[in-house]
Amino acid sequence: MREITEIIHSLQSYELLLLSDIQVNNQCYYDLVTIIREHKDVFPAWHSSPVAELFTPKIFENTKKSSAYWF
Repeated sequence: MREITEIIHSLQSYELLLLSDIQVNNQCYYDLVTIIREHKDVFPAWHSSPVAELFTPKIFENTKKSSAYWF
């Protein structure tokens, strides 16, 4: 599985950077989460975890009963 190998190599390199007191850009972590989110079949445990909910945005539905309309 290419995705798993990519995640492992990325995490290993981030760990080496952190051990060398080099800050890892937050975008790097977001990119890894994106890979995991896009490959549900490869990472099923993550998708069924409470952590996955943190990265799933709530979808707003506008109805006539809503107190305001968003355009």
